[in-house]
Amino acid sequence: MSTAVQKLIHSFESLAEEDQRQAVDELLRRSPETWPGPLAEETLIALSDELFAGMDEEEASHADA
Repeated sequence: MSTAVQKLIHSFESLAEEDQRQAVDELLRRSPETWPGPLAEETLIALSDELFAGMDEEEASHADA
């Protein structure tokens, strides 16, 4: 991963959740023309693992409240 991409990811992670959603929406809106094709299976698995872990954390935090 290039330094520029690392900086972008770091900046993205420092955004508030709503700003992250807006950034993702905008990136997805812009990407169809430049999208390189389907994601590799390993990438999809890693992304889904991350998503479900985040959902589990959120659910657990609501259960404790």
